[in-house]
Amino acid sequence: MTSPQLGRPGVVSASTWALVGGAALIAAGMAMETNEYFVSVKVYEDSVADGTVASGSVEGLVSLFALAEAALVFGMAGALATLAVRTGRGLPGVRTAASVVAVLAMLCPSASLSGRVRDSVGAAGVVQRGVEASLPQWYIPVHIGIEAAALLCLIAGLALLATPAARRYFKAAPVRTA
Repeated sequence: MTSPQLGRPGVVSASTWALVGGAALIAAGMAMETNEYFVSVKVYEDSVADGTVASGSVEGLVSLFALAEAALVFGMAGALATLAVRTGRGLPGVRTAASVVAVLAMLCPSASLSGRVRDSVGAAGVVQRGVEASLPQWYIPVHIGIEAAALLCLIAGLALLATPAARRYFKAAPVRTA
């Protein structure tokens, strides 16, 4: 099945939409993660003020790391969306770059999903329980669902780009000699 645009196979169009959707979901998940981080900072500060948790010396470094992570993930999501759209236009080199960025982007939601398995003892447990109490009940399950959907979109997009029809579409046309 080909689309009316330049004989592009439907799998390439579907792959483009899956990768763009994955990028959008990664950005949405990072926005939720950033909000959750700021809630945890507030809970931590309140816990230090109450004397429940002792103040540490790495809060500034953790905040800097969290902001750098957010900038990296948002940048990667934007780059993936741009590369996905350009891949849909049939540029072979961009297809490879989009595949590499998609694989790297798969680490973003999967790292956050694995981070959901948290230790509930000590200061981290106090802060985590405070964060869970501060957020609406639907927040964390929706966040996990968005991250899982992002992973599925990226896997589907990469799988569609690997189909024979997509590979034929990106293959260079043979040069004819007279």
